[in-house]
Amino acid sequence: MDVEVTAWDCAPMHDAPSVMDAFHANPIFFSLAIMLGTAGLVLLVVALIVVRPKPGIAMGIAVAAAVAGLLAIGAGSLARAQDRQRTDSAAGVRGLTDSERARVRALGYGEARLSVIVGVAAGGLPLAGGALLAIITMITTRKKKAVYS
Repeated sequence: MDVEVTAWDCAPMHDAPSVMDAFHANPIFFSLAIMLGTAGLVLLVVALIVVRPKPGIAMGIAVAAAVAGLLAIGAGSLARAQDRQRTDSAAGVRGLTDSERARVRALGYGEARLSVIVGVAAGGLPLAGGALLAIITMITTRKKKAVYS
């Protein structure tokens, strides 16, 4: 029986997981977090461009940017939960010593932590910027309506 071995399979285990390790462990949620964060940034830039001529539309776009940022953080959190579940099941395999279980948990939980970091890094700016822009736009449009009424 021939088994194909790749360079990734032969990579030595190291003590600190990298972002690529986290990506290889859970590419779907990882990519989703980055795509949602990027979409949130694009929406935030569009809202900043549109805020002067159309503040109502800009407020809606800013809210959409904040939601995209929140979803990016949620995708990172889901990746963390899935990575921790895989780590716990891998650490529960029979035949491992206590030190091997501890090492598996340390590496697996480190990868899971990186998923959250990537989610927060991708979604933090769109969430904060979109929420702040929506609040500022709401306050300024209310003041303008009060002055003109």
